[in-house]
Amino acid sequence: MSICYVIGAAPFNPAFFRMPEENDYVICADGGYDSLLSLGLCPDLVVGDFDSSAVKAQNCLCEVVRLLPEKDDTDMLSAVKIALSRGWNEFYFYGGLGGLRLDHTIANIQLLSYLLDHRARGTFFDGKTMVTMIENGKLMQDNLRRTRVTLDELTGHLREKDVLDITAVQYAILETNGQISVFPYPQYKPASAKDAGLRVPEQSMPVTIVSDGKLLESNLAVSGRDRAWLGHQLRSRGCPLRDTYLLTVDGKGNVYFIKKETGN
Repeated sequence: MSICYVIGAAPFNPAFFRMPEENDYVICADGGYDSLLSLGLCPDLVVGDFDSSAVKAQNCLCEVVRLLPEKDDTDMLSAVKIALSRGWNEFYFYGGLGGLRLDHTIANIQLLSYLLDHRARGTFFDGKTMVTMIENGKLMQDNLRRTRVTLDELTGHLREKDVLDITAVQYAILETNGQISVFPYPQYKPASAKDAGLRVPEQSMPVTIVSDGKLLESNLAVSGRDRAWLGHQLRSRGCPLRDTYLLTVDGKGNVYFIKKETGN
């Protein structure tokens, strides 16, 4: 799904910025143009009266919609209205909170209600927000989708923390610096088990067979399984391949299965 990025003039943490993909659309609201240029990126559109940008309107390297200084809407709301008129309905906002003008921050927060009234939705990222990826052993699919953290990226971070089983994770959190912190349940922490004099059973590496509705043929072969086995696993759960969010199997034959949530 394509996203419309709206970049405002307020400061935000660049480490928390998720780079737009090829089919995304990027709008800068006035001084947001300067912020995006500092990241080495150029938007598709700049909207504003240019009272907070160091760049003159005529020098922008993209489409420009210049607003009158005296207006009722904020630059960010004007940008959203243009995007809605062009068919966009999923928005990521950066630089919309914590600026010098409290009235603009409040107005920008109210944008979320405005979007819902127009059958669209948005998410603000201000560099101070933490987003939960896993909670009590459950993948937060909507948060993964919104932040564009892939299953491969998330499971890679878990392996870096010596965690092979998602159900062993109490919380995995995307921090403001873009890193993912992993907090296993206490009983799954090797150090705690060792301190308690418990023998920790060996873990076997799970192999991802299905990721976000797609079969990974090479992994199926690596696991020593075939399509007949996969078909049985899906039929027994009453779930077709396209509706399977994640299916893994480890060396002991343990299968981990998650169905896609509605809307993902």
